Amino acid sequence: MTWQWRDGTAWRDFDPGLAAQLERAREAGQATCVYSFRGQPYEVDFQQNTQVNKNTGFARDVRRVYPSSPAHAEPAVSGRMGFLYDAREDLKAGLRTETGKKISTSAACGCCLLLFINLIIWLSMSLQQVDSEHYVPRQRPGAIGPSAPRSTPRPPRTQAIPYNKPTGRVRNEVFVEGLHLKPSYGEFILWPKTYETVEEVVECNSEDGVRVELTVRYQYLPREKSLYKLTKMYTEHKDDSDSEFEYIYDKVLAWQARAAIRNGCAKYAAQEFQTQRGLVQTEIYTLVSERLDRFMHTDVIDVQLVYIKRPPEYESEVDAKESARNDIDKANNERAQAITQAQTKLLAAETAANKTLDTARTAAQNTLVAATAEASVLTTRYATLAATYKNVKTIHGMSNEALLTYIATRLRGSVAATISLDGPAQTSYIDELT
Repeated sequence: MTWQWRDGTAWRDFDPGLAAQLERAREAGQATCVYSFRGQPYEVDFQQNTQVNKNTGFARDVRRVYPSSPAHAEPAVSGRMGFLYDAREDLKAGLRTETGKKISTSAACGCCLLLFINLIIWLSMSLQQVDSEHYVPRQRPGAIGPSAPRSTPRPPRTQAIPYNKPTGRVRNEVFVEGLHLKPSYGEFILWPKTYETVEEVVECNSEDGVRVELTVRYQYLPREKSLYKLTKMYTEHKDDSDSEFEYIYDKVLAWQARAAIRNGCAKYAAQEFQTQRGLVQTEIYTLVSERLDRFMHTDVIDVQLVYIKRPPEYESEVDAKESARNDIDKANNERAQAITQAQTKLLAAETAANKTLDTARTAAQNTLVAATAEASVLTTRYATLAATYKNVKTIHGMSNEALLTYIATRLRGSVAATISLDGPAQTSYIDELT
């Protein structure tokens, strides 16, 4: 046995539970059966075979049939589907009354107001300004103490990736500064649009095993075309929430940069950090830019080696070595000065000696010329005298002795002269001339 209600020209089956309730009430001899279905009160009259909605007053026919009866072969739907038809008919009946019209008008106004409020709430939750005032450089977890990186003030421009919190999805779209729609209950993940400056303090070992502390400052910028990929790669769940993410790009960036700095540090001896500082800085720039380009899809435009700190013991030894080197350089300079002074004095002495020699050579040359001229005159004179005396000797037939006596007599007559001869020499040849 089952119960049905009329829906226009078709009959619909009651819910099996309601059908059983109606059957028990009828067998108990009750004239009516009151029940509640889907929040609506209903009353079934077994004598008139009607069902009335007690709120709206709408009535419909009901009947009791056997499963094998031809009437049961008419189209029917389940009680759950029947409730929908019931609710529709009740609503139609209610709207026909003045009270129903007022209720429908109020309901429509309420729905519009609710929709308007929801629209305002949705807009307030979906519109967000993307600008530099909302960008704060993310703190890198684990960076504590002297090795913590120090970021410069926020960059003047930013860009954003939309993130939907309820679904946990990131949209592959980049927004520039301005007012934009974001996912409801979502947020914008802000990224810098201009180069950001970071300073790292890194302890590393030099090529010769000396512990060195380097302060390195570099400028970086993640590539715009890689922001979606970076956001997907460098996110992780927070420990205290299942739906919140922690963006670890800055932390991984610091790890990569510090690793590159350590690799560059290991290529140079501790002393070369001072003597070849430019080469060390260039090597660190090359390694940092290559590593961030490969693993972080980030461009680096500049790297500055700001400060180099070596162990105090090493510094004292270097100072002592430098002091000794300075003393050696000073001694070498003093030696060079002494050599220069000696060479100057030597040059002055050589100049003076050369001057004296030149003067002496000139005087000697003059004397030689004068003596040569005088000798030439004397030679000529004596040659003339010799020729004259030879003629005299020949003409007069004199011997040498007689000629000499003749010459001596002439000399004695013209010039007062004293001739010293050896004792045995003959001083007079007068007897030979008479």
